[in-house]
Amino acid sequence: MNANTHNFLDTSFVGANIDLVLFVTKRLTSNRIINRKGHGLVYYARTFGRLTFTDGTVIRPQSGQVVYLPENSTYDIDVSDQRDEDGCYAINFTCPNLDGVKPFAFDVRLPSLVETYFVKSEKAWRERRPGFAEKCLECLYGAIALMKSAAYSPSSHRETIRPAVDFIHENYAFGKISIPCLATTCGISEVYLRKLFAETYGVSPVEYINRLRVDRAKELLSGDYHISSSEISALCGLSDHYYFCRLFKRATGLTPKEYRKMHNNVYPG
Repeated sequence: MNANTHNFLDTSFVGANIDLVLFVTKRLTSNRIINRKGHGLVYYARTFGRLTFTDGTVIRPQSGQVVYLPENSTYDIDVSDQRDEDGCYAINFTCPNLDGVKPFAFDVRLPSLVETYFVKSEKAWRERRPGFAEKCLECLYGAIALMKSAAYSPSSHRETIRPAVDFIHENYAFGKISIPCLATTCGISEVYLRKLFAETYGVSPVEYINRLRVDRAKELLSGDYHISSSEISALCGLSDHYYFCRLFKRATGLTPKEYRKMHNNVYPG
């Protein structure tokens, strides 16, 4: 983690306010932003274009990255090679304590966890129900907290539970993974396994597994795959389709059908 990112994460966000939250598609993207109004925190579910700033910084946002856009910055946006339906989630905000931080891209360890905050924030802003501004601010705080967790988690903890993480990535699509099995893989107790997962990733082992499944489901739902929601559930390691739908909506704020429709994939299942 470079000093610039460190300065952002060490900032006190007390007093921050939300200006705007939206899902930005290619059709809504300007070619040039001059003296940006407010700060921006942007989540990219897919690789999306290129940002070129006047100070010479060039950022090519990759899938699963969060990008910080400083207040008063000027930059060019090139999305010429993107599909019309591609886009990113942007939270625009003011913060009296955030100053002098340059733009940067940040790799999050569990993209779907961060994306959940952005999706919920955009939905709250769009629907504008009572308390929506406070909910959007909570989502901003949640996303930043996950960034901090990823940046500052002790590397020794990550190494201790690496066998469990590797096992999860290799086997989550094949059905149930038990906590005792993961603990045995690492040579530690179940209690300590849960503790290290919480300290390293900010979630329990079960939540980590579910997020991977949701990530995979989103890939299948947004791609050109002519498969039903129940088939996607099975491919993600969940035989109970009803549970899969509830899990997906809890994580994204959308049903699998709604998510597929948002990404312009018209398969009916």
